[in-house]
Amino acid sequence: MILRLARENPLRGHRRVQGELARLGVTVSAATVRAILRQGDIPPARQGARGTWACFLRAWASGLPACDFSHVDTAFRGRLYVLFVMEVEARRVHILASPRTRTRIG
Repeated sequence: MILRLARENPLRGHRRVQGELARLGVTVSAATVRAILRQGDIPPARQGARGTWACFLRAWASGLPACDFSHVDTAFRGRLYVLFVMEVEARRVHILASPRTRTRIG
């Protein structure tokens, strides 16, 4: 069962395999799972197999916007609301909305 779980899920290490077995009601130590995987010639899972935030941004930068909503208090005690959108790949900022409001502060 250990070897089958490891072959079907190559990115999972011995601790994840142990956790899956525990969910199925099979009690076995992580050291035992690691030893069985070694005997079955199954290499350990790569470290960082899930990737990093930088890898994610590089892969999805072409379609990933970054947004921010802010407000600016004016000298005449008014308030302007501004929505910024940045294209991550091109690093261009677009101001989508800056409506005037009659909101008074204070």
